[in-house]
Formats: sequence, structure tokens, C-alpha cells
Amino acid sequence: EGSTYLSVQLAVLLANRSGALTDIEWSHLWTIAEDLAERFEGSVEGPEQAQVLSRAKELDAYCASLDAQVGLALRLGGAKPIAEVMQAVKEAGFLTYGNQLAWMSEAGVPRFTLLFDGVAAADFQQAGVDRLDLLLDVPRSQADEHAFSRMACVGRDLAARLSATLVDDQGQLVTENADHAIDEKLHELYQKLDQAGFPAADERTVRLFS
Repeated sequence: EGSTYLSVQLAVLLANRSGALTDIEWSHLWTIAEDLAERFEGSVEGPEQAQVLSRAKELDAYCASLDAQVGLALRLGGAKPIAEVMQAVKEAGFLTYGNQLAWMSEAGVPRFTLLFDGVAAADFQQAGVDRLDLLLDVPRSQADEHAFSRMACVGRDLAARLSATLVDDQGQLVTENADHAIDEKLHELYQKLDQAGFPAADERTVRLFS
């Protein structure tokens, strides 16, 4: 209020995990820009559609090479009351973050999250649960040289509390022998993200890998 503007900039996300920006989405944005310009007797300046869509496809393909999610599962050996499981989860150190339960970094960013039978905590409506999932979303988590071993350690602690079995996404028992090797691979990916201009857990990176 009380200010005068000569121009307005509109920004569009070129890609995310749903894929590259489409011609329909770009046309929709351009229509919005033209409507605004007409209202204020202005004009629209912007890149050609073909150029935008080409950049979007390149970014989408590039980000696919930098994306990774690592999961572990706790098999509870049958349905356990959600209240009992929730108590163990909270005692293990998980905190509420939005609609999720997360293991937080010192910077207040989730290192990994916890799902109940594949569902976020706030959306889980069943009285019992028979599987917990730990999910490390690399681009959206704090860079960590011990990313996997930290999650595996918490998983083992939680498994002991609930008399559960900790397995990987292939259904194989998780042993400590592989922790260090996986940590190294994930650390390399964190470095690649940083070098590409998409530091892990950065606000811009989170939008891109959403």
C-alpha cells in the first residue's frame, strides 16, 4: 500500500518428482501473466515455450541422477496397538514434524522420517500397526557422513523396544557390516548435490525434489 511498481516477476518450477513442466502448465502460467498485464495496461515479456520446456526436460533428467531415497522396515510380527508403538517411537527420540514423525538434525531438519504401514503418522487411522518404515530422503535431509548408519542404529534400537525385525527394502536382515559402505555412497551423493547447486535440505532443493 502506498507504493508504485513498474514490473512484476512470475516464477515457475521447471521440474519436481512428478516430472518436467508441461506445455499445458506453461500455457496456464502465460495466461495468468497476460490477464495481469491486461488489468494494468501492461505487457508480458518471457522466454519462448520451446526453450522453457527444453530446459525443464534437461533439469528433470539431471535431477533424476541426483535423487535417492533409502528405506528400512521394522516387522512387528503382527499388529500391535498404535498407542504402544507410538510410545516406543517417542521414547526412541522421534518428534512431530508437520504431519510426520521425524528424527531431527541439530539444524531442525529431518534426517529421516517414520511411517506406519507406509502412511504418515497424522494420516494413520488404524487401531493397530504391523510394520514401521524408516525413510531417508537424501535431497531433502541434512547432509550427513553417517546418514545410513545413524538411521540403522535408530532402527535397531526401535526394533529392540518393539521386539521387531529390521530389514532393508529387499526384505533382507540389516547387519552392521554394510553400514559404512552405504554411508560412503550417500556422502558422495550429498557432495554431488552440493556441487550441482542443490545443497541437501536447502529450501530450493526441497521444492525441486518434492
